[in-house]
Amino acid sequence: MSLKRHLEKLWLCGGAGRVPVNMPTACVGLSGAEILEATVGMLGTLTLMVSALTSHWYDGMGLWEGDPISKQTGDTNQTAAETTKQVRAAQLVFTGLSIVMAAASFCLCLVTLFGWTPPRRTQETRRTARRPGPLLLAVLLPTGLFFLLGWASFTWQRWEDIQNNRTSLGYSYWMGASAWTILLVILPASYLIDECSSVEHQKPIEVPYTSSSVLDPECLGMLQ
Repeated sequence: MSLKRHLEKLWLCGGAGRVPVNMPTACVGLSGAEILEATVGMLGTLTLMVSALTSHWYDGMGLWEGDPISKQTGDTNQTAAETTKQVRAAQLVFTGLSIVMAAASFCLCLVTLFGWTPPRRTQETRRTARRPGPLLLAVLLPTGLFFLLGWASFTWQRWEDIQNNRTSLGYSYWMGASAWTILLVILPASYLIDECSSVEHQKPIEVPYTSSSVLDPECLGMLQ
């Protein structure tokens, strides 16, 4: 029986009352927002890997190259030198972790786009059904955060040099800024928009009824 015909019969049997009816939905694939999230995740992780592995961060040097101590500061102070060394080590650790996680996240986004098989769900289980959005966020947000820490460490070490000669910053540096912006700003924003819009579509269908119509055998027979 079609939904339209079902509602018409309920109207004929009913009166002024209303009852919420949660209609089942078919097993569907990824929504447009989920496809966008996976695509944004792929773009962000690919940009991150290209940025971290290319050698055009500052003055023709890559993220893994060069003396972290600025030429302008010329630190002879042992404490300052130790601090810079520790920051350099933290930069390499955070960046290395982000590269590994970005590679895994890129594969996860590919699997999500081309191999995701969603479970059969209904309106009642919409919020608890397994969807790729939370999983993508759980992996991509730490990836972007680790890379941001490495990027910020690099910027801090060469801040005075950058202030004196910003033109020495290469495309790899700016790609890095784009990567963490995509993963930490654009991706969560698209997920939140999807969540807010899905809440609006979860309102149950209301059909009219009266208590007498529910108990009316004639009406019950019409609905069978």
